[in-house]
Amino acid sequence: HNSSTVPLPIDTKPNIINDEKTSLLNNKMDNIIINNRINNISLPKSIHFGAVAWGCGFYVGVHRAMEEKWGLDFHSKLISVHGDSAGVFFALGIALGKSSEYMNNLYKTLSLRAHNEGIHKNTDIINDALDDMLHDKDAYNIVSNRLSIGVTEFPLHHVRYTKWSNNNELRDCLHGSMYLPLYCSLIQPVNGQYVIDGGFSFAGEYLHHGNESLFIGIDPNAEISGEMSLLQMAYPMVYESYDKAVEMGYQSLMSWNGEMKDKITHRRKNWIGIIMWPLMLLSLAIYYL
Repeated sequence: HNSSTVPLPIDTKPNIINDEKTSLLNNKMDNIIINNRINNISLPKSIHFGAVAWGCGFYVGVHRAMEEKWGLDFHSKLISVHGDSAGVFFALGIALGKSSEYMNNLYKTLSLRAHNEGIHKNTDIINDALDDMLHDKDAYNIVSNRLSIGVTEFPLHHVRYTKWSNNNELRDCLHGSMYLPLYCSLIQPVNGQYVIDGGFSFAGEYLHHGNESLFIGIDPNAEISGEMSLLQMAYPMVYESYDKAVEMGYQSLMSWNGEMKDKITHRRKNWIGIIMWPLMLLSLAIYYL
């Protein structure tokens, strides 16, 4: 009697359940690695806040995320903080060590006032907010050599200021960096020069630490950015639109992978700014005639 062993059939069908478990586990591990990389990003040497007009709710969210990621005292560890246009408002706040909660309350009130009273009063409304921020008579001294403010001189010459003799000089410089002729009330010259919004002449070459500076703004060359139309930013954001801008800023900073862009090569001046100078002449004519 001969006996033979019949080999067991080999199941060539994939183990769908185990494959799915392995895939889910791999995805979970990938997410952990990505999250660890994001959460362990070092604080940059300097931060630059660009032009967002009335979209500064975005900066509130970014500021909140910075505190969460780098600590409530992160401002004290920065070498410098820079701003142009509306970005100077938040650059000043961080240079002074203001919390994101303070900036949120201040800017939300500012936006609501401009919405209710009219944007023709925006210079006066911003001035009231600056009264609150600059209540310390030595504020100019606190931020000197840590805060950098950019303005545009004729025709598109970018000038940055890092020192002031008093709070009034600092205030004039802040207004100058945000100034759009006719849209804003006529402002005082900065260092004897009439200036316009610093965002028009800003280019990557003016970043204090070059490509190592973190650029924040609604700009394709910024590491921390979002999606807002010019129309959305042209008018004060309130209520739901403001809250959405805050959330957008928060998520943008929290999801940043730490990679820096080549801003020196790609961020160039905005030559549209040249058309502001005829409007400046018209503003002067209206004021003095």
